[in-house]
Amino acid sequence: MEGCSFRIKNLYPLFNVMRGDKMEKKTSQDRRRVHYEVQTRRDTKLIKRFINFKNRVEHPTVTPGLILIGITFILLPFVRPEIRMDIGNSGVAVSALIGAFLTFLGIGRQYITIALMKKNPDIALNEEINYLFGNEDIRAKKEHSEERIGYYKNVYSLWEDEKTFYLGIENDELVILPKNGFLTGEAEAFKLFIIEKSNAKYIWMPMKWKNIYKARMIRRQMNKQPEKNE
Repeated sequence: MEGCSFRIKNLYPLFNVMRGDKMEKKTSQDRRRVHYEVQTRRDTKLIKRFINFKNRVEHPTVTPGLILIGITFILLPFVRPEIRMDIGNSGVAVSALIGAFLTFLGIGRQYITIALMKKNPDIALNEEINYLFGNEDIRAKKEHSEERIGYYKNVYSLWEDEKTFYLGIENDELVILPKNGFLTGEAEAFKLFIIEKSNAKYIWMPMKWKNIYKARMIRRQMNKQPEKNE
């Protein structure tokens, strides 16, 4: 019995080693687990989404401002006859040309930017990039490489519209994630996953006018609530 007990006792360290190996392997697998995988292609459609988003966030008044000023230059000489008399026909023509240019610039500025970006040698057009969202970090997988682009603590903001998520990461990295590109995980649950992992600021930025109107009404109601409580 003692011999038997001795042999079993000697097996304990072996069991511990095996258990430790299994736990280490499981931990490694958990770290590499992919909760969400989103497929993207850097084509004209994606570039347009990027430009529209940048304009809405960084320069929301530029496009409508250019169009409004352009229309004003075109119509003002006809609305105010005294101005037309002061500047004469040549002045009216110049005003109309300036107005037409500003209006065209306001309407077509995103297409001008798209053309410039396509000519940029640093931008690989039609490149496929899959974004992997694991337990600890976010990775970008290309055809022949895979790299970490950040940890969840580096995510500072998550924007959303009807068709796309926009993930703001430190070092001026913006990840564009079309909702129809989810290969692993559901787009509907992605928002909560990112917020829980990163504690990032969430911003709903709709593109459709009816949703923009609803969002503004909700903000107004939320701003009025503190006043009522006071």
